[in-house]
Amino acid sequence: MKKVIYVPTITAFDKNQKLDLKANKRVIDFLIKAGVDGLVPLGSTGEFTAFSFEQRKSLIELYANEANGKVDVLAGSASMDFDETVKLTDFIYSLGLKGALVLMPYYFGANQENIYEYYSTLANKTKCDIYIYNYPGRTTCDVAPETVLRLLKNHKNIKGIKDTVGDVAHTKTMAKIVLKEFVNFEIYSGYDDQFCDNITYGGAGCISGLSNIAPDIWVSLVKSANEKNFDNIVKYANALAKLMDIYALDVNFSLIFKKLLKYQGIDMEERAIFPYNSIEEGNFQKAVEILNRARELAK
Repeated sequence: MKKVIYVPTITAFDKNQKLDLKANKRVIDFLIKAGVDGLVPLGSTGEFTAFSFEQRKSLIELYANEANGKVDVLAGSASMDFDETVKLTDFIYSLGLKGALVLMPYYFGANQENIYEYYSTLANKTKCDIYIYNYPGRTTCDVAPETVLRLLKNHKNIKGIKDTVGDVAHTKTMAKIVLKEFVNFEIYSGYDDQFCDNITYGGAGCISGLSNIAPDIWVSLVKSANEKNFDNIVKYANALAKLMDIYALDVNFSLIFKKLLKYQGIDMEERAIFPYNSIEEGNFQKAVEILNRARELAK
């Protein structure tokens, strides 16, 4: 299986914190030209909770039109309203996209039977390919490998998982249990610094945020992995390890990502979801220094 990097894209707002389709098009073009394998709108980095159902549809349609087969599009369809998740998932299917990335309902928590029932019911209600989004830090529940295996035995349209878990051993266990029976199941890591572990365990690659601001480094790392160029893997992985320091600079890293994209020439507003529109003095300059240092390491 070819290893990939999919970008969980930021969502550009206008100055009134409304969806800015023109600015989002510029972000899409920037990432496609950089050579990434896929785009993932309306995930956590995309601040999906800020938008209405119709706004999310318009953004997904923009991605479908701009990608136009040049890269994969795996669109988020999470909602606290299950019927809305089904409708948005069906809309993603109607556009012929790779699939829908679906987060469990957040806030309430869930046990494994709740998780199974949620994804099983969704799989029965749609023809769309479903990718489970496991993010315990946001949902307060963890999708167990055994639950994934059970789902796969009953649903052919569940195709993969984004495993955003700090302990990489979780993804290792997921691969060990699931890939033994379903070799084509796609396991993506949600943390940038888990790429090498992920592909070692048989995973597909990463859906991780730093690819928004340094797609060049990410594309080079993935290319090196597919070519089995060990020296370059080490070089680019070290550059990404340096970039990881950016996450510690602000609680909502989407704002820093947007500011760094503008710093790199993308015409867009530096706006994030309310109330996360300010960062501590000096932290943006630190982010610029980290980005520049990472690029030096990648030379």
